[in-house]
Amino acid sequence: MRPSRSARARRRGAPRADDVDLRYLQSFMVVVEVGSLAEAARRLDLTPAAVAARVRALEVEFGADLIRRSGRSVRPTEAGLRILERGRALLRDERDLRAIAGGRAPVGELRLGVFPSALHTVLPQVLKGLYAGHPDLQVFETSCRTGEGIAELATWLSTEAGRRRG
Repeated sequence: MRPSRSARARRRGAPRADDVDLRYLQSFMVVVEVGSLAEAARRLDLTPAAVAARVRALEVEFGADLIRRSGRSVRPTEAGLRILERGRALLRDERDLRAIAGGRAPVGELRLGVFPSALHTVLPQVLKGLYAGHPDLQVFETSCRTGEGIAELATWLSTEAGRRRG
């Protein structure tokens, strides 16, 4: 059996995990969130090859495959799922540290589940007003149907509640 890409990279003297570039971690998070390297590239204003290279670099640094490609879609592996929530927390902490260092209060993020019909009609005006008052706010929107949105919200709330407790 052929060794995995990450195992081959470890033999070549891959960087240690404490060398993680947070921009690469953010790229991985966006890839997982949208399920596509091409869409992640559009959102990050990078080329798909650059996003793929960032994810590959993380895989080398962590010594594990983080995503599994299937046609044009991408899904996180078990290892990718394990680092997902901690990676989000690291990115939030970095954002908050930058705000504090700049004399601003930590801003936070807003996650929205939006009906497909509102995605291009109502949401742009709402976001325009929101960003006017809170320019550093990070907004993540997901197009979903009612049942999907409720299930996703319930999962996030239970994860967040567990994180805050302990």
